[in-house]
Amino acid sequence: MIEAVPDMPQGTIGFKASGEITAEELEKEALAPLRAKVEAREPLRVLTLVDHLHEDPRAIWESLKADAEFGLLKRGSWYRIAVVSDLGWAQRLSKMFGWAAPGELRAFEESELEAAKAWLASEG
Repeated sequence: MIEAVPDMPQGTIGFKASGEITAEELEKEALAPLRAKVEAREPLRVLTLVDHLHEDPRAIWESLKADAEFGLLKRGSWYRIAVVSDLGWAQRLSKMFGWAAPGELRAFEESELEAAKAWLASEG
C-alpha cells in the first residue's frame, strides 16, 4: 500500500510504502503527484517512509520505468530525498547508493521522522 504521509511541511511531499504495492497504487498515489510537482516546476522534496514491502511484478516494472522517467529525464527537478525506515536493508542501500541519487539523499530512522521532514523543508 502507498499512502500520503500526513503533516508534511509546505513544498514537500511524503509517501509511506508498506505491505503489497500494486502498479495502480504506485501510479495514483506516488507518480501522479510527483508529475504534478514537476509540471508546476516545483523542486522535488520527497520523503519515503519504507515499511515491510511485497511488490507485485507489475509494480516493480512500473517502479523501474518511474526511475528512468524521474531519475534520468527529470533529474534536475530533484532537490532532496529523505528515506525513513528502520529496515536495515533500506538504510544500507540509501547509504551505499545515495551518491547516485538525483538530488541530495539522506537516510533517517523512523524515530527521526520529524527531523527528516524538517531537513526536506530547509534550505541549507
